[in-house]
Amino acid sequence: MQKVFKFIFYSSLILLSHCSFDNKTGIWNEQNSPGKKKKNEVINTNLEDVFVKNKNYKAEKSVNSNYLFNIEEPIKNKNWNFLFQNISNNLAHIYYYDKKKLLLVSKKLSKNIKKSRIFIEDDNIIYSDSMGNIFVYSSSLNNKIFSFNFYKKKYKKSNIKIYLAVKDNIIYAADNLGYTYALDYKLKKLVWAKELGIPFRSNIMIHNNQMFVANQDNNIYSFNTINGTVNWNFATDTTRLKASFENNIIVDSKNSSIFFLNASGILYSINYTRKVINWIINLQRSSISIENEIYEGKPISLNNDKIVVSGLNNLYSFNSFTGQQMWKQPVVSATKVLQTENNIFLITNENLLICLDSVNGDIVWSQNIFRNLNPKKYNIKKTGKFRSIFLVNYKVFLFSDNGYLFSYDYKNGSVKSIHKILKKGLDSDPIFSDGFMFVVDGKKKLLKFE
Repeated sequence: MQKVFKFIFYSSLILLSHCSFDNKTGIWNEQNSPGKKKKNEVINTNLEDVFVKNKNYKAEKSVNSNYLFNIEEPIKNKNWNFLFQNISNNLAHIYYYDKKKLLLVSKKLSKNIKKSRIFIEDDNIIYSDSMGNIFVYSSSLNNKIFSFNFYKKKYKKSNIKIYLAVKDNIIYAADNLGYTYALDYKLKKLVWAKELGIPFRSNIMIHNNQMFVANQDNNIYSFNTINGTVNWNFATDTTRLKASFENNIIVDSKNSSIFFLNASGILYSINYTRKVINWIINLQRSSISIENEIYEGKPISLNNDKIVVSGLNNLYSFNSFTGQQMWKQPVVSATKVLQTENNIFLITNENLLICLDSVNGDIVWSQNIFRNLNPKKYNIKKTGKFRSIFLVNYKVFLFSDNGYLFSYDYKNGSVKSIHKILKKGLDSDPIFSDGFMFVVDGKKKLLKFE
């Protein structure tokens, strides 16, 4: 009989009372806990309301000539296994040939995809559509080489949303119908499948034969990647209202922990080997009536020991081991932030491109992206909203919905170049592999750039 660890945490009571945990709180159900706590063992929990109502930062600032940048060398990654490439949600610096040469334009990938999420492994592009199809597309052959549909005819009219990750020839999937399964795309067969009944709603992380994913009720699961057995699950606080924000998970392999930002705006650190909570932080606007609040943040990212979170009204940096808040700034990012060892880059809804010092949170420089540009030629209505940010070859790349690529100097925010790379607009966030860039355009075609 398999042993399943299920952790239940009554956070609503604690949030209302502003209490912290000690070794007498009893948050672990006795029959479900992996073992009794040692007498002197204390869970290091940092449950606090970090929201302070500030005016958002909207100023422009020039860089101090004495400021020293120390940017890592660009990485020529091979695969894009997860939604944001790796288990930390953060590929700090990318190598790209940047010859501005279009090498491939595919046929329409599927008429049933919208806002594509694409992955790549060994030259194979993996994606799904709303009919429940999972496809593998060979960029070298410029052709689909495999397709699979897990669902029966009764789901034919369902709008199926599938969350994906890929590793070592296995595609891992979780959907909004409550199914999760693993598919070997090289052998073209289903490895395992499980039905849990509640829709999944998060990115997927794979590490140490564990698959981490969360459902719409903010419950996080660990599945055995070999056979699909549930290792454990942990129920966090729920919210009555469903935000557009999807539960977000990252892995800290150094400390054997996962970080889970749920749709209620609560950030958890959980040790996935010992199955205990390390700490908890409340990012929601209020600890009163929290279940009625809608959290609209951005995915978290990890670089070494620093977790960066863009919340409702502030940008935060936390120590990943202790949960201690290192700093916060009244800056709200429009996209997931880009985090290097010493700097953070982001774009705001006010079209400010901002560089911060990741150690102390100071704003190094901030620049309106349309500054010194022809307003008739470049404006937000024409370019569309900016949806993703990357550091590529020592330049900050911004991609917009209408297919524009803006390039900026990372040291001062000055514009380097502007190109409309996609005539039909942007459907997917770009991904990079082996020095090439892949993206899906508004016509649902895959494009490969050198």
